[in-house]
Amino acid sequence: SDDVRVSLALRPSYREDNDIPTWSRSLPGDYTKTGYDRGHVVPFYDMASTDRRRQQVMLMSNIMPQHPSINRGAWSVLESQVRDCVRKHGEAYVATGVLFQPTLVTLTLTSKQQVPAALWKAVAFQHDGKWRSACFMAYNCQVGVGYRVPIVSRDYLERTIGIRLFNQ
Repeated sequence: SDDVRVSLALRPSYREDNDIPTWSRSLPGDYTKTGYDRGHVVPFYDMASTDRRRQQVMLMSNIMPQHPSINRGAWSVLESQVRDCVRKHGEAYVATGVLFQPTLVTLTLTSKQQVPAALWKAVAFQHDGKWRSACFMAYNCQVGVGYRVPIVSRDYLERTIGIRLFNQ
């Protein structure tokens, strides 16, 4: 759409978040030559409506290491589907996060930046007067073309991440 093209033209550079303590702060250069993308927790296109939002969404505190095949493929498709859900239903609550699992190999980009083992997203929306939810989880690794982020039950996601989502 025209909005997407305009917002891409106005996309600011990634920058450090000065509200994060220096010892814990991620820097744009932390990702250079690592093989990982700077993946947004809150997607850029969800916040492209104003300059202030565009600036905020590009802070490094909103960035997570994502494997390029997930970030540019299946995760990007999922983010677009969530935007479509919001347009269709008018309102949605979205929670997104990462999962670090001690049973999986933990990689680090820098001493401050770990690579999450998995990414997750939960969406709650009203349909026919009732609240519905959809939850998704994908491992942060190489995936093939056409891969789709798997849908998981809310109960499974809540047990896995240790957070209760969308109290009913």
